[in-house]
Amino acid sequence: MKNIYFLLCSLFIGNLTFGQTTINFDNTANWTYSSGYSTQSYSEGEFSFSSNEALRETTGTQDGFPKAFGTYALRLRNNSSSEFTANIATGGVDNFSVKIRRWDGSPSPDFTLEYSINGGTDWTDVATINNTTLNDSSDWVTFGTSIQSANSNILIRIKSNGSTERIMIDDFTWTGFSSSCGITIDSVDIVCNSLTLGDNNDSVTINVNYNGVDASITEVATTSLGVISGDDPATTENGTITITGLSEGDNWDLKFTGSDCVASSGTIPSDHCEPAITSCFDISNGAEKFEMFTVATNSDNDVWTESSGTYNMNGYCGGGCEEVINTWLLFGPLDLTSVSDLALKFNAQENFGDTPLAINYTAAYSGCPDTTSWSLLQTITESDAGDVEIDLSALTGTAVFIGIQYYDDGVDGYSNWDLSNVELTTYNNCPVLGARPTSDCPTLSIVDSEQREFSIFPNPTSTGFVNIVSAHSEAISVNVYDMLGKQVINETIANNRLNVSTLNAGVYIMKISQGNTTTTQKIVIK
Repeated sequence: MKNIYFLLCSLFIGNLTFGQTTINFDNTANWTYSSGYSTQSYSEGEFSFSSNEALRETTGTQDGFPKAFGTYALRLRNNSSSEFTANIATGGVDNFSVKIRRWDGSPSPDFTLEYSINGGTDWTDVATINNTTLNDSSDWVTFGTSIQSANSNILIRIKSNGSTERIMIDDFTWTGFSSSCGITIDSVDIVCNSLTLGDNNDSVTINVNYNGVDASITEVATTSLGVISGDDPATTENGTITITGLSEGDNWDLKFTGSDCVASSGTIPSDHCEPAITSCFDISNGAEKFEMFTVATNSDNDVWTESSGTYNMNGYCGGGCEEVINTWLLFGPLDLTSVSDLALKFNAQENFGDTPLAINYTAAYSGCPDTTSWSLLQTITESDAGDVEIDLSALTGTAVFIGIQYYDDGVDGYSNWDLSNVELTTYNNCPVLGARPTSDCPTLSIVDSEQREFSIFPNPTSTGFVNIVSAHSEAISVNVYDMLGKQVINETIANNRLNVSTLNAGVYIMKISQGNTTTTQKIVIK
């Protein structure tokens, strides 16, 4: 997701043994990221962290408070192996602080915050993170202490004490070990000279605001592409040093000759100067919501429902129940003339079974999702849980529909999906929503019924092929997609047999077309 900032955004950036540095975890390029709970790491200047049983938290709210201060935070899992370890490579530490919040209050978090100045041989306790020290609230609380050490590779660790709730971590701040430098860096402002969508395409100005004065400074220089101007810290107290001629993605630095002041440096995020996002349609809480339409349901009559902006579908119909469910969320028609950079965003949470959600689009909606030819944009599975963004920028047409399909036969269980915070967004012009039809799938004739019934076996398969048998004689076209939405097979089959020997083990989505009928099935390769 894009990082969106105001025209003037104050950041604390740099490697200063005499000033304060804040790392906000918001530079995407600095992450070594794995999806879901896994090993996450981040590196920026003298600062780095590694973590176990953690995931990269994104924007949104939980228990009434923001999940992150900017674009990203870190979430530690609620188990005994969760751990966050930060390292300050050089420059020492006078003091440090870090912002922490809980997921919710039940159970109480139980983590220890501690530090080591000798590479982890000895640890000094700073605080216990629990409901009491978090003020019995899920709001953010700042923890920290004074270390007063000039050592390199100072470690700050947050580790689980066993049974615990999840916590989020953001905005790690430290002050380098004091020297005799007469100035301190107060803040660094990145001023955008333009706002253009995309990376590395806007010019910026860096304003380094300092406090104090140091007459021993004989020169302020930079090795970057920029040009220095502004106040002279040797003669002007509490001023601003300006660097012009820089762009998104550039590195910058300041070097102070003739003094004990250590160089300051930083990197301008490649997508720092982005235009503001426009929410065109709030499909969760606005006037226009998804149409919920069911082609086929089970004996439990499970269908999509919506309550307080959250769309829910749970196909579970009892132990041993294996019945086809085919139910849709539909939005359109959208006129995409003069629209660019359109995106579908939502938060997805999945429980229990193994039902993927197929995110589709069409520019030729028939009025019935089951007889419409859809193009797959992306498949959402349990591993995608969290904030999801589907890129719709390549879509064109004057009557485009978005369709989210829940389809399962129940052989390997059914998923319980919640979709919330659903919206269509853009950086430019919004699409125009036309008159919305009421979907209807007419009663099928005997021939149509025979035509739409396909027998697929074996499924799961480990034989390298799958048989697709229909009661109708027309040619059968098959498209197979992996869970990322990439098409891996596209062919018209002969002798009712599809060769799947080139596919790796896993779950795939198979779209079968015959005559005027198109259906979607899940296939498992063992």
